[in-house]
Amino acid sequence: MGEEWIHQGGGTVNIAAEDNGDRPPGGNSNGGSPQREYGTGGRPPGGNSTRSRLPGGNSNNGGQGGGRMLRTRQIMQDVLPRVLQQGTSSQPGITWINITSERWLSYSNSSSECDWFSTATIRGHEACGGNNILTFLGVVQNKLQGSLPGELGLLTSLEVLDISRNSIGGKIPTEIFALPNLRVFSLFRNQLQGTVPSEIGVLSNSLEDLSLIETELTGSVPQELFMLSNLRKLRLSTTRLMGSLPSDIGFRLPRLNQLDLTRSPFGGTLPPSIGLLTAMTQLGFHNTELSGSLPTELGGCASLERLLGQESNLSGALPSELGVLTGLQTINVQGNPGLIGTIPIEFISLNRTLFSFRIGGTSITGTIPQDMCGINHLSFDCSESLCGCDCACPEA
Repeated sequence: MGEEWIHQGGGTVNIAAEDNGDRPPGGNSNGGSPQREYGTGGRPPGGNSTRSRLPGGNSNNGGQGGGRMLRTRQIMQDVLPRVLQQGTSSQPGITWINITSERWLSYSNSSSECDWFSTATIRGHEACGGNNILTFLGVVQNKLQGSLPGELGLLTSLEVLDISRNSIGGKIPTEIFALPNLRVFSLFRNQLQGTVPSEIGVLSNSLEDLSLIETELTGSVPQELFMLSNLRKLRLSTTRLMGSLPSDIGFRLPRLNQLDLTRSPFGGTLPPSIGLLTAMTQLGFHNTELSGSLPTELGGCASLERLLGQESNLSGALPSELGVLTGLQTINVQGNPGLIGTIPIEFISLNRTLFSFRIGGTSITGTIPQDMCGINHLSFDCSESLCGCDCACPEA
């Protein structure tokens, strides 16, 4: 998915507080119970106007602390547009795609952030949920640059933050991980640097989809990332992130259905507990430093469709247990000279679903089963030690 917002480097944003209506901690001006943040108009059903709190203190009411409170609407229409710059210094004429300045760079009591351009509508979703609360914030492939503003952490109703395919740099602000309802967070194809903050673990009960693909993030992946128990998609490919999969990943991430580590310097092995991931459909670790054998427990990944482990450091034999995965469509382990043994006879049962089977550049020997010769993308090194199908075997 695509996604990116921009805080143009260099300047700061002066956030002006509204003097009327600020509320002390724990309640509203009428002594009521605490209120959550709401979107357009700042009103919950049948309630008073509410505001979200800036980090660092209490409201101005009664002179307590220096914190300030802003309506979601003012944050979106007045604060964020000032830090989301457009164009570049070398090409100042470049503007956001599908976005006009009138819809983003002005604050009007008569307009609503729910009317702004958002990739939510392109994807068949609404930017705002019930009561006009902003839940989906997406600006994908819009030539944005700069860095992510920490003020995004004030939009506490956000469920989807999608800002892919831009030129965002800087570090990931930790304030984003204070969003209690965030389900989808995608920074795909940007220039973000630094490490993944350990604060990401705060989202353990909400985050379902994390995409950091094609960023410039570095360092070790924090263990807190593997504590996101609701995570379904974890995509870390084409980064400089390092680390290894925890031995108990099958217990920590029981709902995971996509794991993509490709072209990143991940090491270690595939732990046996990965076989507990019965919802896993895609497992990709090609062009990594993962080593060792494919665990026989992979046969427990009943939903697996794609196994992509080419050009890594695999060794040992292909586990016969893969033959029970009747939904398996792709097996690509080419470029692993440490793989040995023969093709398990159990693989014959995959001939109805298997679309691609690539074992070139390995040390696998024997004869390709005749029942597998109809696979559309069958790739192996024809030799005296591995033959079959269109590759004539030497006469006995």
